[in-house]
Amino acid sequence: MEIGIQVGELARNYFEGTVNATEIYPDGSQNRTAMLKRTQQLIAAQTPVIAEAAFSFDGNYCAVDLKTDGYNYTEKKEATH
Repeated sequence: MEIGIQVGELARNYFEGTVNATEIYPDGSQNRTAMLKRTQQLIAAQTPVIAEAAFSFDGNYCAVDLKTDGYNYTEKKEATH
């Protein structure tokens, strides 16, 4: 998990002006409802790069690592052996 966090931070630093859409409850868990709302606000504001952009469709939820201009999405995965 720690490596995934580090890779995510590196990816966000690669794109200047990245805004993180993550919203956290006081207990440390993600507030998905707030993340969905924040993502829509950032898209409406034409934010060029959004980290952890959250989307929901038909009861399914997804947060992508990076949403860049237009409809470009980047999701990184790492494997351990």
